[in-house]
Amino acid sequence: MRYRRAPDPELGVLVHAFLRNAGPNPLMFDEALPVRFRDQTPTQLLANGDWTWHDTPAAWPGKKRTLPPGGLTVWSFNTRGTNWGVGTRALSLLVGAWCLTGFEAAADLAEETHQPRRVVPRAIVLSLLSSGIAGFMLLSGVMLAIRDLPAAQKEGNPLMATLEQVFGAGWMTPVLVVVSVSVFACGLASMAATSRLLFALARDRMLPGSRWLGFVAEGQRTPRNAILFIWAVSSAVVLGLPSLDIITQISAVAGYLGYAGIIIAALRAPVVVQTEGFRLGRARVWIGGAALVWVLGLVAALTLPPTPLAGIKTQHLPALSTAIAIAIGVVLYFGLIRRRLKRGEAGPPTTPNQNYD
Repeated sequence: MRYRRAPDPELGVLVHAFLRNAGPNPLMFDEALPVRFRDQTPTQLLANGDWTWHDTPAAWPGKKRTLPPGGLTVWSFNTRGTNWGVGTRALSLLVGAWCLTGFEAAADLAEETHQPRRVVPRAIVLSLLSSGIAGFMLLSGVMLAIRDLPAAQKEGNPLMATLEQVFGAGWMTPVLVVVSVSVFACGLASMAATSRLLFALARDRMLPGSRWLGFVAEGQRTPRNAILFIWAVSSAVVLGLPSLDIITQISAVAGYLGYAGIIIAALRAPVVVQTEGFRLGRARVWIGGAALVWVLGLVAALTLPPTPLAGIKTQHLPALSTAIAIAIGVVLYFGLIRRRLKRGEAGPPTTPNQNYD
């Protein structure tokens, strides 16, 4: 046999090809036999990683074998180049990461919700369940519908290409309409949640320019400046960066890093006995610890591996951007916010009518 790496029982798909000599004459096999699989020789398939190992005539140097009439021979090869081990299982968990986002928007809008202690936790759980189930069904269906994986990987948009193959070109217009409405609704919800979060932090003087960002318009009673700021920053990012991949790489890491910060703050905060609403009870520490491990593992998986992007020299853009953002946050905290907190000029209000104006 010829191996690109040591044999491993966890190497994906093993293929056995059974060949029978149905002719009246014996057949001679040696390494010079012109055997090809999808227009490539076993040596080429082994070299480019499409195969991990093979046991075909090309792996028998200096040997000749004879297959008599009616005789049977077996050629074997493995088509996977990556073992299905712990690392692969861990990476497969990242698929769900793109579905389990945005649920925190319910908490960001809690101040505008009736009975938030009851409504917000229910909304978060329902959003996670619905998006998780729907995302699992969509991703599973698309992956099972892919007819040619290498060809799909070469497509600019594998998802849309697969849907077009399955449903036909005539159904793509309704599909695109549904996608467009979903993207618009997602953007609208993100704008509402982000502007309210920015306003809440500015109202508590936890940001530079808090007075301007915390301004509420008299007529509409909305945080107008916070909305305009989010609109300007998001528009500049979309128009200024050369690739959508750059935005998704940075935003995904930033979102989950924010989740990690919230979990750490919740675990460090003193336990408050609630008489109503949702509560985890004794499971709080265990669930929070498990969530923190998963989130930090996800951040590491998104930042540590090299990620080549068109037009970007570095292959570690998510890690670099995350490090810069953390550095800016540390400077702002120790240079401005911490002093405000010590003077009692910032932080969550301790009385219903407290403000810092």
